[in-house]
Amino acid sequence: MIVSFKTNFNILSFMNSKKLSLKALSLLMFVTLAACLLSSCGKNSSGDKLVESIPSSAMFVVKLNPQQVIENAGCSIDNGKIVLSDKISDAITGEAGAAALKIINEYLAYTEGINLDAIMIFATNSQDVAGVATLSDAEPVKKHLKELIGSEKEEDGFTVYKLGYNGVIAIKGDMLWIADKLSVINRHIENAGKSNISSVSGVAELLGADNAMAYVLALPRINSELEKEGVDLERELKRNMPASMASKIADIMDYYVCGSFTLDGNTASGEAFLVNEQGNRFQFGKIFNPINTDFLKNVPAGANFIAACGDIAEPDLKSLIEQGAKELSGEVSDPVMSRNLYDMLAKWDGTAAFAFDLNAFMQTDWMSLMNMSESRMMNTVMSNMKFVFMAHYPQDVVKNFADALYESASATESVTTVRPGFYSAPVTPEVSLFFGNLNGYFAFANTADASGATSLADKFSGKHLEIYSHSDAIPAMARFGWTFGSEGEIWIENDAIKMYNKLTGTNLKYLQAMIEPLTDMKNLENLIDYLNSVYASSYNSHYYDFDDDDYNFDDLSDVTALDGDSDDYYYGYDD
Repeated sequence: MIVSFKTNFNILSFMNSKKLSLKALSLLMFVTLAACLLSSCGKNSSGDKLVESIPSSAMFVVKLNPQQVIENAGCSIDNGKIVLSDKISDAITGEAGAAALKIINEYLAYTEGINLDAIMIFATNSQDVAGVATLSDAEPVKKHLKELIGSEKEEDGFTVYKLGYNGVIAIKGDMLWIADKLSVINRHIENAGKSNISSVSGVAELLGADNAMAYVLALPRINSELEKEGVDLERELKRNMPASMASKIADIMDYYVCGSFTLDGNTASGEAFLVNEQGNRFQFGKIFNPINTDFLKNVPAGANFIAACGDIAEPDLKSLIEQGAKELSGEVSDPVMSRNLYDMLAKWDGTAAFAFDLNAFMQTDWMSLMNMSESRMMNTVMSNMKFVFMAHYPQDVVKNFADALYESASATESVTTVRPGFYSAPVTPEVSLFFGNLNGYFAFANTADASGATSLADKFSGKHLEIYSHSDAIPAMARFGWTFGSEGEIWIENDAIKMYNKLTGTNLKYLQAMIEPLTDMKNLENLIDYLNSVYASSYNSHYYDFDDDDYNFDDLSDVTALDGDSDDYYYGYDD
């Protein structure tokens, strides 16, 4: 029999005390809020006020919007209190009882009075880290904090709650602060009064917008710290690359790295960009030329994952690549290989892309792959997908590539000509690899089918880099209740990287569609069993990996305990 391991998942026991520990408060205010990272830009009044509280000297800022995440998960907010959805409440009651639900609801109510639409964490250096939020009602917040911490005092106009030896929570008016010391909070308030981060055009709008999460990393502040330590970034770069290229990279240190993530109905979206203090965005999209959608005629019509980019447009970067290609190819003694290596790196002159048709693969039983030998698994995977990799080069370069590869492959394999300049070589009895000139592109593929996915031209037109994916509901996921499909894109515009992922075949919101099926205990048990199987397979393969699928241990005589602990084993033969 094959020895397997199964981790027992037990339902966590709920606290039966009405009072929550200080550790629970930290979990509530930080770990739960960090769930925003799992996750429409209207103005956000809480965000606007918080932006004015952050000094312009901040090195980084992270804005979290728990409310958007909670509501997208199908739950709601009542004056800061988190209210679970009926399905989640019913599932807890059904499995753990009404008493457990009552305790959880009391726990979630400890956010009462806090505006959950914007909470910001920032720092002006590695030590002065602070968190700040606004309050809709300070009284319930003070009541809960006094109950949890046990004491409060008035100091410098704040109501202060001390968190052990390091950390304070301080309330003043409708603002709640968390920091290492009260002096840190006072210093931030004083500095923000002189100049706050809203003075940086573009940054204030991002942090004040209605997104689930936003972040800002101030490269000018970091560069200033480096200069104080005697580090000249531009000088260091010039030691390794042309001066013009080094200057352009060093200029990036004048920008703020910004990004956001938003949940809206069944769609998760985001963007990232660089902006300077004058509000001008860095045009990094123009590093690549626009994509030529002509490449789509080489993509299988059913492809559901396609990535493409234009060739290098930035002159200095192109020159740097050509210089590197020349040096690298000069180290190769074979003249044909040297020429091809240089051409591959330096003469790319159009769109490069790869695409996968995974429809048949997604209908297979993924778990069965874990019990296969590497050769059988590779053959199964390759037989159930179509792929193509391609890049456009001048036609003489494409011919040279194809001829050289043909000569190399035909020396050991039976290579056949599919059409002039395009060849096929067997990899396994069921799978062949095709290579050569595919409609003007040099390509590798496991199919000669160039039926074309031209209907997707609008997804790639005008983009400098684009990754597109779509899929119908996946049978392997249906056993967990996830019966939806998805469509998504990541692309580069001139001044931003953007993305979205939209669920299809469901009326539920994005996170709600992920969470609510797991309130059905059968779906949850199926997921746990699946994770156990994955863990057991990966654990066992860490100790042995045989090409023969039929090999297994006949009994436990081949299993030896480590250090006398019957739960820990290694696998092997006795000498």
